[in-house]
Amino acid sequence: MTPTGPCSYSDGEDLIKKGDTGEHVFIIINGHASFIVGNNGDERIIQTDGPSTLFGEVALLSKKPRAVTVRAKGNLSVLRLSRELFFDLIKQDAELDLAVMESLSNRLLHSAELLNANQQS
Repeated sequence: MTPTGPCSYSDGEDLIKKGDTGEHVFIIINGHASFIVGNNGDERIIQTDGPSTLFGEVALLSKKPRAVTVRAKGNLSVLRLSRELFFDLIKQDAELDLAVMESLSNRLLHSAELLNANQQS
């Protein structure tokens, strides 16, 4: 796998698989990606995001395995950044650092909303 650069994925192709080691972050350039929990036969899409979405940073920051599978929904183009480049960029750019924190906060809020919705149903 190329450490850094643009990548293309076809519909249904996995970019990230739950349980994998996190070595890269991704930014969606064109298309959409679905975030999936569960296992084969019991998968559920919890979110679908499009251009400018950053994902994959949680595994890098937490040093834990990937928590979800991310799958292309249609043709998808992303920019893949290695762990080293990602950390270098956030160290050098305070605005990027804040954008990453905002992304993490939004994801945490979305997860809490999902949990609350599941408890009510």
